[in-house]
Amino acid sequence: MVFGAVVGFAKLVACGPYRELYALAQEARVDYVWLERHEHTEGPDCWVLRDIRRLPRPVPMAGHLGLFRPPVEFAERWLTWLNDHPVAA
Repeated sequence: MVFGAVVGFAKLVACGPYRELYALAQEARVDYVWLERHEHTEGPDCWVLRDIRRLPRPVPMAGHLGLFRPPVEFAERWLTWLNDHPVAA
């Protein structure tokens, strides 16, 4: 396991107690049905991520608790790399 490194980027699109997210998704007609049976849906809160992209290798960075926005230069460099290397379909 790697510590003190960024391993990828993702968009956080929802966060909260699973039951509330599921109920809100049904009202908004958002497809979160998969949440109910996903192997990692447990605990008091659930994070729903989209556009998850792994970096080619762990990139050292000082630790942070929870989610954070990386320095602009870092994000620009690696997001450019990710855009130049699309995920194979």
